[in-house]
Order: sequence, then C-alpha cells, then structure tokens
Amino acid sequence: MVGVSTSNIDALKGMSNVEFDFGVSSAVKAAFRAAAAKVSGQRGSRAGWRSTGLTDFKGHFSEVFRANGQIQLADLDEVADQLREVATKVEQLEQVAREENQRRQVAREWARCERKRDAVGGPARLHASTGHVVVGPCEQ
Repeated sequence: MVGVSTSNIDALKGMSNVEFDFGVSSAVKAAFRAAAAKVSGQRGSRAGWRSTGLTDFKGHFSEVFRANGQIQLADLDEVADQLREVATKVEQLEQVAREENQRRQVAREWARCERKRDAVGGPARLHASTGHVVVGPCEQ
C-alpha cells in the first residue's frame, strides 16, 4: 500500500482496472439462464408423464410413485431457481467490478491532477456532484 504524501506523488498513479472478462461473465450468465429455462420447460412434460404413469396404477407403490413425482417437480423448481440465482450473482459481480473500475479511474485522475497541481499550483478537489477530480488545468 502506498502512503499518501506529496513526497511520493508519482507513486500515486492509481491502480489499473480490475481484470474481469465481461464477455465470459455474460456467456456464463446466458448459459445458466438457458439451463434454468430448459429445466423449467420440462415441468409440464414431467407432470404429464407422471399422470400417465399413474393411470391404472393402484396400491402402495402407486402412492410412492405419486409422492416421488411431486418431490421431483419441487426439486426441478429448486434446481431452476438456483441456476437463475447463479446468473444473478454473476450479474452482481459484474456490477461490483464496474463500480470498482470507476473508483480506480477517479483515483488515477486524482493522482494525475495532483501531479499537475504541483506543477502549476492550486488545490485539487473532487467535484461535488460528479465525483470527478477538478483542479486548474484538470477541470473538465
């Protein structure tokens, strides 16, 4: 970690952007959402197969079959929900990476302006509404 002082301003260049492959994360989200849709899309046919299987099926094992079929459909819903949850978490991770990259950009801009401020004089500051660094020659 670099300490903040004017004697080491050249070291305060700000960190580079987070190394994050947004293309891969987009593909991962799409794959998990497609898998969730595929699993969810099987619900109707699976319920139909269970009903067909129960036709003329009586006795204890028919009740076991019915109960297992209900559990299967509940599990199918749970699997689809969890697949969608993975896609949502990837989306949240993308947002956090974007936000961190923005913070790092502001830090790099601040360091750049501090170096210019030292050269021309005048305090650097963050613009209240935009969060951008402003100082004499750095104002945008």
